[in-house]
Amino acid sequence: MDILCIGLSHKTAPVELRERFAIGDAHLGEVSSLLARAPGGRLPLATTNRAVDAAARSVTLTPFAEPDSQPSSGLCRRHADSMVVPIGWLLDDRREEVPRLFKVAPEPRPRRDRRRPTRGPVEVAET
Repeated sequence: MDILCIGLSHKTAPVELRERFAIGDAHLGEVSSLLARAPGGRLPLATTNRAVDAAARSVTLTPFAEPDSQPSSGLCRRHADSMVVPIGWLLDDRREEVPRLFKVAPEPRPRRDRRRPTRGPVEVAET
């Protein structure tokens, strides 16, 4: 049995190393289908670059396919879509060619029912 385990920490790995593992939008579908067919079927998470310019008080989101001159970090689509910046900061979302005036709210994830299952009627013994 062959086991292959690869890990890369976004907290400790330098940006230059993380960029070498980035998958651009042009190849995301192909790589996703390959990984989904693999045993355990995993999908790549990061699809978006996030660049923070503290001096200009701005956060820029770009697709991985675009080269970025600023140091950046990767985000998955869910976290990029829910990005919030502090009051007075600018969020510049450049992931789409034609920017939207309003964002469409994502579909809510189904909630699991955490209640205990009922065990049927309870019989009380007479005393």
